[in-house]
Amino acid sequence: MAFQDLITKIKKEISGKKAKMYATEISKFHRIQATKGFYDAAVAFQSYLTSFSYSDKDVEILEFESDGKTEYFGWPSPIGWEIEYGYLELVEPVKKKLCDFSETPTSIIVHSGSTPSDGLTGEVVYVGKGTEDKDYEGKDVKGKFVLTFNRSLLDVHEEAVVKRGAIGVISYQENIDAPEAVPYRSFWPTAREVESMKPGFSISFKEAQRMLKWMEEGKTVKVFARSKTRFYSSKLVVLTAKIDGAEHPEKEVIIVSHLCHPNPGANDNASGSALALELARVLKKLIDSKEVDPPKYTIRFLWVPEMFGTLAYIDRMKISKKDVIATINLDMVGEDQCKCKSTLSVVKAPLSIPTYLTALTQKITNYVAEMDVKEYGDVSGLSSFRYSFTPFIPGSDHYIFADSTFSVPSVAFIHWPDIFYHSSEDTTDKIDPFMISRVGIIALTLALILASPRSETLSWLLSLTFQYAVDFILDVETRIHNEKDSKVKVALYNSLDELLDWGINTLSSVSEAYPDFNIADEMETYVSNFRQIVANAKDRLASLDKKLKNPQLTDIEKELAKVYPKRVKKGPLFGRDLQKKLKQKHPDWFKELEEKDKSFLSKVPEIYNLMGKTRSLYNIYALLVAEYGTMNTSNLKRFVEFLASEGYLIITNKS
Repeated sequence: MAFQDLITKIKKEISGKKAKMYATEISKFHRIQATKGFYDAAVAFQSYLTSFSYSDKDVEILEFESDGKTEYFGWPSPIGWEIEYGYLELVEPVKKKLCDFSETPTSIIVHSGSTPSDGLTGEVVYVGKGTEDKDYEGKDVKGKFVLTFNRSLLDVHEEAVVKRGAIGVISYQENIDAPEAVPYRSFWPTAREVESMKPGFSISFKEAQRMLKWMEEGKTVKVFARSKTRFYSSKLVVLTAKIDGAEHPEKEVIIVSHLCHPNPGANDNASGSALALELARVLKKLIDSKEVDPPKYTIRFLWVPEMFGTLAYIDRMKISKKDVIATINLDMVGEDQCKCKSTLSVVKAPLSIPTYLTALTQKITNYVAEMDVKEYGDVSGLSSFRYSFTPFIPGSDHYIFADSTFSVPSVAFIHWPDIFYHSSEDTTDKIDPFMISRVGIIALTLALILASPRSETLSWLLSLTFQYAVDFILDVETRIHNEKDSKVKVALYNSLDELLDWGINTLSSVSEAYPDFNIADEMETYVSNFRQIVANAKDRLASLDKKLKNPQLTDIEKELAKVYPKRVKKGPLFGRDLQKKLKQKHPDWFKELEEKDKSFLSKVPEIYNLMGKTRSLYNIYALLVAEYGTMNTSNLKRFVEFLASEGYLIITNKS
């Protein structure tokens, strides 16, 4: 079946209104990882799946230890947490209720401790970022609440509460687009940190501005807080449903979405979870009605506690590349783009995993985006929604699967930015049924093509993949022509040798996906042509710029060329632990990264993925420049040395 026919069948059956209805239902649960609210949400979705005629053997709720001590690939599991009540009142200079969990669940920082039963009264002191000594200079916070805009609240808690005796934390977010939104914040303590946890509250930017104004006027700001919470050993719950493959049920295509986040958490991520549920319904209906053939490989749906649940699932279920063909991550997919001021980011698979998946994803996305709107004369389509193809970035479950320990080809659909992100105003009125249905068409079409390799799609897919790889090479060539920085220009030119291998392996991924078909002759032709295209690009570039024939590396680049790093830890780096070590041992450098090279930390997963024993650090640098556009050599060198010192990798030096 041609992909256009498949899209037509899915489009006819899928309902954005039903997806929004499921999202509305699930947004009522306070779905914090490893809590009863998450479990109840999973049970609600399980009931829907049963109503869609999934059998008991195909729907399962899995449970994994989550006690703040048990680790999955070095990530400590969240500890269980429940809240009975919590509220914060302003008592000076005026009396006013600031927030109440029963009205606004995001107003209590997740993993907050309790107040005494009769509550706490204290002055509020503004500490800004709240993680450096200078934030506390001339300020006595003992016995008081601290007010901060920092999102790293466990670090604030450590500095203000544990070290300096503050009695609680009040958080806000500078949000001029939604000044009355109350941000969603969490402490995320480990089991050993639980005993020190004090109460924490979130307030709107509007309320924080009022407090800050009073403080500037010299007025004392006091609040009264009362809350009751508890910590306990819990479980990470993963809901799974599957359609078994007709020929190779042991191989799977996974559609993953994180079910967690507080009430309401509509777009993030009731939308992705609800869409996955709607896709499960549509897939079952199309197969049962014989509109589409059963897939050759299993299609599995996973609803997880974000990242932590995915790691636990991969660890305990022993998931690897040989089991999973690809993963498709649905996270924040239902945005009303006008209300949320958002764009759909289609996150590509990383260069560290050569795969045809990105080429296929781009083709299907472009087609679906243009199928609803026609230009004058019905000649060509116009995009019916905003979208862009984004280089591989972390931040959701796709990057867990894409870690080189597992090397599962993964793409993600994520709307970004979103002015209501992680706030009380992330409500279902901002979910657009049209938008969520279009992402659903793309995702399910992808899953069915991936799970059903057929002879009639083979040549098309091979050609599509070849074109994608060629376009990448030609784009790099164009960037080299336009690049003003000679160092970046040389790096891009040198990346072409690595990209030659990447392109060949990307083409080879098609034959790996179609093991039952002999395409050796076709593959040899495409690989030969690709080699020639890369060689021609290098010749053209060198003929126009003689310096590229024998490029001169800088001193630091020469050092990078001698360094061969190899990662030794399994699983993705645990960001909080990594950043804590960086702050402790290299505070000035970490601050410099945050202020002057903000994108560096988002590239860390791919930096780590590229560290095999065969690549020099210079080759890694060149690939990163090709993938992301920029990479600071000094920061890269220093970061690799830091990882080596912490035991995350070993370094071999070669002359």
